[in-house]
Amino acid sequence: MGLTTVLSILFLSVIDGSQGYDQHSYPFQVKPYRELVKMFDYSVDAPLDVEEHLLLDRAGVKVFDVSFRVTSDEKRTSAYLVLPSGKGPFPAVVFLHSNGGRDAFLPTAILLARAGVVGLALQSVWGSLPMPQAMQHDIMAVRQAFDLLAARGDADAKRIGAVGHSYGSMMLAVVAGIDHRFKCFVIEGGTLGMTYHLRFTSHPWGASQRNAMPPETFQEMLAAIAPFDAVHYIGHATVPLLFQSARFDVGVSEQESLDFLNAASGPKEIRWYESGHEMGNDPAVVKDRVEFLSRELGFPSLVPLLLKDMGLVRGEGRPTRQ
Repeated sequence: MGLTTVLSILFLSVIDGSQGYDQHSYPFQVKPYRELVKMFDYSVDAPLDVEEHLLLDRAGVKVFDVSFRVTSDEKRTSAYLVLPSGKGPFPAVVFLHSNGGRDAFLPTAILLARAGVVGLALQSVWGSLPMPQAMQHDIMAVRQAFDLLAARGDADAKRIGAVGHSYGSMMLAVVAGIDHRFKCFVIEGGTLGMTYHLRFTSHPWGASQRNAMPPETFQEMLAAIAPFDAVHYIGHATVPLLFQSARFDVGVSEQESLDFLNAASGPKEIRWYESGHEMGNDPAVVKDRVEFLSRELGFPSLVPLLLKDMGLVRGEGRPTRQ
């Protein structure tokens, strides 16, 4: 199988979100799904108050500094908007990272723009707001990013996907379960929710969070973010999902990755990489990500372009001999 081992599992019907994890181990009381989703209600006609400034125009790709207002808290979210040359309408992809911010997925957005895809790489507010507010803001920002793109004449509202990493992937999993306008999702390096991560991870950051406050305060914090755990929503997804997981991820175990996959509904597949948590620089990860998006959003394969950029082919795609 080369660099990746592929496990493809297709489910064409919606399954209950509790499948794939031990529901008796979940210690928090949350509202039923139909009540939880009301936290994310908003008017699609709400003004976004978009501000847009050109940063770069190079080799047929334009990069804009963009910001818009998120209606759940009236705070603004910043992003990079990456446009290909031409009029479109083009397929589009929304990106949400975690600590890497909007810069982390900018290389992928530029690569996709070279193939005629609009990209919108969001800046998460994680770390700048209390956890519950940050989660709600970022989830709503992804939903309203769809509105921003759909309102543009150069993006095709019927072909918008989303890619998330780590915390960003968990927020996308919530979106996948409540907003069925998106065409597909890439879920990279995530778990069933932040309460799972904080309770069980061996990652130094998670351990520091557990040790930074009295046990009672820690449990209160977990209870406050429990309604935003992906496990309550991913079982209601209906579109194709690609899970990308790393064998050497010190923060997310293989079992946690499988639990996340098993809780999801809809057509889904998981691919494994001999990589660590920050797997974005792994060529196999990029290749699988863009191939999945190409298939689901309907644009030409980028593999020849990737190989050429890596110096593995020359001219008409012929292999380079050393």
